[in-house]
Amino acid sequence: MLLERDCVGYSVDSDIKISSKKISNFEEIETLSDSVSYQVHRYNWVDPIRYREKFISKTTKSVSIIYLKSDLTFFLFGNSESNITYVVSRLKSLFSIHIEKLDLYPKIVSELLSKNKKYKIVNIQFVRETDQLEKWISLDTVGLSQNELSKILREETPQAISLYLEFNNTYFTVDVHSSMSFNDTSSIPEIVGVLKYVGSCFS
Repeated sequence: MLLERDCVGYSVDSDIKISSKKISNFEEIETLSDSVSYQVHRYNWVDPIRYREKFISKTTKSVSIIYLKSDLTFFLFGNSESNITYVVSRLKSLFSIHIEKLDLYPKIVSELLSKNKKYKIVNIQFVRETDQLEKWISLDTVGLSQNELSKILREETPQAISLYLEFNNTYFTVDVHSSMSFNDTSSIPEIVGVLKYVGSCFS
């Protein structure tokens, strides 16, 4: 997989035209692919490191972008929350758009509690308090009934849920902060299939 590990989704209030663009000597947008329904870009920038008001070194950072054209949603893949936040602020400035984070977690949990879900739960991670101590539990769900899974979702407040999307055979994880992650072996089309399905919940 060519993308960074963690992924956060956003909606925009109007269509944006993203293309390869040099913003400054230290910043650029690089278009990696452009298909009928989605685009893949990488936002690269040089971040100077300061010590006592002097520049002592530079680090190159990047965040990948998958933009779903018809859904007016895009997903940022980054290695840190601060990197993703930085690129969101730059996109707002460059394209003069309103950007709103997609609250994916409650939407996915709601669907998991319904009878029409297309996800299969693989693993649930949650914290359980026993004897005034917090214990982190990672529960594989093989053999659990729908009623048992629903009870866990309602009562345990999972911190992360690992899922399998059946129609494109792709595994992914969503956490309580609505951040998603994918396996390193997942291809771009497989990831896009998940993102389109997740994004459709907000259209």
